[in-house]
Amino acid sequence: MTALQTYIGVVRRTMAEATGGTVKHVSRERLVTDGNGYVLRVADHEWDRPAFDHLVVLGREAIARGDASTAERLLREALAQWQGQPLNNVRIGPILAPHIRRLREIHLGARELLIEALLRTCKAQEAVEEATELTFEYPCHENIHAQLMRALYASGRRASALDVYQRLRTHLDTLGISPSPSVNTLHHAMLQDEPDEEFLALFGATR
Repeated sequence: MTALQTYIGVVRRTMAEATGGTVKHVSRERLVTDGNGYVLRVADHEWDRPAFDHLVVLGREAIARGDASTAERLLREALAQWQGQPLNNVRIGPILAPHIRRLREIHLGARELLIEALLRTCKAQEAVEEATELTFEYPCHENIHAQLMRALYASGRRASALDVYQRLRTHLDTLGISPSPSVNTLHHAMLQDEPDEEFLALFGATR
C-alpha cells in the first residue's frame, strides 16, 4: 500500500505540473481518495473518445447535407484525436478484445468518411493517398477499394483504378466470393470509360 501511495503522489505531482495547478488541487478535485482506492475524475468533454464521436457525427451530417468541405475539416479534427492503437500499453484479454475491435471499426469508418469528403471536394489525389494505405490494411474491404478506384479514375489514372479492382477480386477469390454488384458496375463503367451520371455529378463533371 505504501508503494501505491508513492506512485499516486508521483502521478499527482505530474498532473499538477502539466495543468499548472497544485498537488493539493489535484488531490481534492482530480485524483481523489475513495475508500480503499483512488478515483480519477474526468469530465465527459475531456475524454478524447466522446470528442471523436461527436466530430464524426457532425462530419457525417455535413456530408449528408452536401457540405463536404465542412465534413473534411470536422473529420480531420476527429482523426487528430486518435494517436496510435487503442490501449496499446494494456494487456488485452477476452473482455477488452471486443471493445478494441469496435474502436478500430469506428476509426476505420471515420477514415472512410474522410475519403468520401475528399472525393466530394474534388481532392482526388489526397483521396488516393488516404485510400491506398487502407486497401493494404484491409485487402478485402470493398468500399475502400471502390473509393480508391473512384479517386484514381478522377485523377486520370484509369489503368491504376482497374488494377485496384483486379487486386480486390484476387483477394476475394481466396475467400470463395466475388465483388459485389456495385463494385462490378463501377468496374464495368471504368472499362468502358463511361462513368455513370452519379459518379460524374460527384466531381462536378458532365458527359
